[in-house]
Amino acid sequence: MARYLFFVSELYAFAILRPLQAAIRARGEEVAWFFERADLARFLRSEEVRLHTVSDVRRWNPSAVFVPGNWVPDFFPGLKVEVFHGFNVGKRSDERGHFRVRGWFDLYCTQGPATTEPFRELAARHGYFRVAETGWPKLDPLFDGTYRHVEPERPTVLFASTFTERISAART
Repeated sequence: MARYLFFVSELYAFAILRPLQAAIRARGEEVAWFFERADLARFLRSEEVRLHTVSDVRRWNPSAVFVPGNWVPDFFPGLKVEVFHGFNVGKRSDERGHFRVRGWFDLYCTQGPATTEPFRELAARHGYFRVAETGWPKLDPLFDGTYRHVEPERPTVLFASTFTERISAART
């Protein structure tokens, strides 16, 4: 049975990784979570498995590590898979932003043609990683019937601001 690890460094990871976890579990395979920031572990559900130490991760020996962030410990076993935490909104140059290749990942899972083609070009240039257009799991609930029973007489607003302070609609 295959085992997978989710490496979490920010709160937004849950919405991205839980649909992936559901698909993995539906195949009869296992998922465990590892947190860069221990305070995020409080958002785990009771049926979700947490690994606490690097030794735990090594014993778990995942086939792949899924990451909705910009880095992953290279000493973790398994293929390193980037599952992006957002869309390219052009807030930084390609060299500094969405298309920055940092050397951490074996596979980039892109959400659509706007990111797939640039990453395929980068894969051809660098030669050590692959690219697969998979969609973006965070949006799955918009299309899987989760919100099918929204009350039609009540207005519904979809608000999706970024956490990047200078372009966020949320103010703290």
